[in-house]
Amino acid sequence: MDVFDFYDSCYFFHAADVANSLYYALWFHRFDPEPERRRLARRLLDALLSGYRSERPFGSEDVARIPDLLEFRELTVDAFSHRRRLNSETDVRKRYQQVRARIASGALYVEF
Repeated sequence: MDVFDFYDSCYFFHAADVANSLYYALWFHRFDPEPERRRLARRLLDALLSGYRSERPFGSEDVARIPDLLEFRELTVDAFSHRRRLNSETDVRKRYQQVRARIASGALYVEF
């Protein structure tokens, strides 16, 4: 079992650590009503920031990057889904079609 996903490692904004954690935690709630996702996103973000700030500074500029980094992660997921050609599993295909539709519409992954 890997403790760290080196396949996904990169030299990037520290805020990406928080954004990616938020993205994948909310992935399991992507079909929840938007007000519930927003409340959950706020709770998760507060907890993530609290933990992160106990180890290193995380200022308002870092927080302001999170929506863009969430969109970046979503674009990465979209590209990955096409690379793997997830055409055989209808549930998986439907999930990634939803990602693509959200990207095309310019909608945020979640508002908080």
